[in-house]
Amino acid sequence: MSDASSELERLISSAVLVFVGTLFGAGSKLLERVIIGRFLSVDVYGEVSVLLSLMSVCVVASLFGLVQGVPRYMSRDEDPAVKRGTWWSGTSISLALSAVVTILLVANAGVLTEYFLDGQVGHATVQLLLLSVPFVVGLRIVVAGIRGMENTNFRVLVNDAFYPGLRILLLTVLLLAGVGSAAVGQAYLFASAAAFLLGALLLHRLVPLVGPVETDVNELVRFSVPLMLSSIFDVMLLRTDTLLLGLLSTSFAAGLYNAAYPLAHGLLIVLRAFGYLYLPVASRLDANSKRDSMERVYQMTTKWIVVVTFPLLALLLVYPETVLALLFGESYRPATLALVVLAAGFFVNAFFGRNIETLSALGDTRTVFVGNAAAFVFNVVFNVVFIPVYGIEGAAVISALSFTIQNLYVNGILWRRFSIKPFTVGSYRLFLTLSGAILFMYLLKAVVNVRPRVLVPVYALSLAGVLCAIAVVTCLETEDLLLVSYMEDKLGVDLRFVHRFVRR
Repeated sequence: MSDASSELERLISSAVLVFVGTLFGAGSKLLERVIIGRFLSVDVYGEVSVLLSLMSVCVVASLFGLVQGVPRYMSRDEDPAVKRGTWWSGTSISLALSAVVTILLVANAGVLTEYFLDGQVGHATVQLLLLSVPFVVGLRIVVAGIRGMENTNFRVLVNDAFYPGLRILLLTVLLLAGVGSAAVGQAYLFASAAAFLLGALLLHRLVPLVGPVETDVNELVRFSVPLMLSSIFDVMLLRTDTLLLGLLSTSFAAGLYNAAYPLAHGLLIVLRAFGYLYLPVASRLDANSKRDSMERVYQMTTKWIVVVTFPLLALLLVYPETVLALLFGESYRPATLALVVLAAGFFVNAFFGRNIETLSALGDTRTVFVGNAAAFVFNVVFNVVFIPVYGIEGAAVISALSFTIQNLYVNGILWRRFSIKPFTVGSYRLFLTLSGAILFMYLLKAVVNVRPRVLVPVYALSLAGVLCAIAVVTCLETEDLLLVSYMEDKLGVDLRFVHRFVRR
C-alpha cells in the first residue's frame, strides 16, 4: 500500500469519529444559540452574540498560534521529554497571556458595554464571559496536546461531548430558573473550567505531564508567532461582521445575523473533521520527503470534504427561509438572504480543503499570515462601508468575498511555490455534477410546493439522485475505494459492485 493510501486510511478513521464528535459539538452549539434566541429577545440574543465574538478574539490572541505549533512539534519527535516540554511551554505561554488579556478586559468592561452593546445585557454577563477566557484557552491547548499525540477519542470526548453538553445543560437549567442573560456567562465559566481539568487528566494518560522536559522554546515561538497573527486575523475575519454590526448597527440586526451565521458555519464541520489529524500527518510526510503522497492526501480529502458538505449546502441554498423559521422562529425570516450568501461564502472554505494546514505543514506560516491579513483588512474596510447602507446583507456579501480572497491567495501560493494542486480530474467532474444538482433542486422547488413537513423526504430523494449522478459521470477514483472499504467494515455490507464500478 502506498504512503498516501495508508495515511488516507488513518484520516478516514479519524475523520469519521471526529465528524461524529464535531457534528455533536456543532449541533450543541447551534442548539445553544436556538435556546438563547428563543428564551431571550432578538436584541438580547444579538448582544450575547457580540460578546461571544469578542471572547473568541481574546481566546485566539491568548493562544499565540500554539494550537498549531504544539501538535506540529509533538508529532515530529518520539521522545516523551520533548513532547512533554513542548506542551508545557505552550501551556505556560498561553495561560500567562490569557491572564493579562482577561485582567485588562474585565477592568474595562464598562467601556466595552458602552461601545458595542445597547444595554440589553447586564454587567455581570460581560464579566463572567471574560473570566471564561483562561479556561477556554487551557482547554484548547490541552486538545492541541491530544492532537499532537494523534489521539482522536479523547479529543471527541472532552471537546465535542463533555464541554458543549455540560454548557447546554447549565444554560438550560439557569434560563428556566429565570437567571436571564447572566446564565450564558455562568454556563461558559463553569463548563470551560471543568472541561479543562478533564482534558488535562486525559492528556496525562497519553503522555505523563510530570517528568523531565526538553524543548526548544525559541523554535516553537518562531513557528507560532506568524500563526498567532494569522489566527487573530482569521478569527477576526469570522467575527468582525458581528462586532461591527454591534458597533455600527443595532442589537436587533446582530441578532438576525447570528441566526444565519451559525447555520452557514455548519458547512465547516466536515472540513474540521478531516483537519484534526491532517496537520500532524502532512507534517510527517513532508519531514520524510514524501511530498507526492502529501499532495494526494490533500486532493482526496478535499474531494471528500466537498461531497459530504454538499447536502447541508443544498439545504441552506434551496430552503433557507424554512430552516430559519423551523429553528429560530418566524421573527428570524428577514435573515434569509444573508443566510444564502453566508452559506456560499463558507462553502468556499470547504471547497479548497485543508489548504492552510498544508502550508503550515510545509513550514510556510508567513503566507498563511499574509492571506489572513489581506482578507481581514478587506473585510473590515468594506464592512464599515456596506453595513450602514445594506445592513446584514452587506455584511454577508463582504464576508463571503473575504473568504474567497483568502483561499484563492493561499492556493495560488501552494500551486506556484510547491506545485501542489487541490483538485484531480475526478474533482472537476464532481463539481459540474453538484452544480447541476443545485440547479435541479431549485427547479424542483419552483414546481413543487414543498411544505416544512415534507421537506425531509423531498430533500432525501433529491440527494439520492445526486449520489447516482456522481456515480454515472464517473467522479469516483481508486482512492475512493478506501471509503467504500471503511463502510463495508463498519456496516457489515458487501459493496463489491462498487469496487468493480470504480476500477472499470
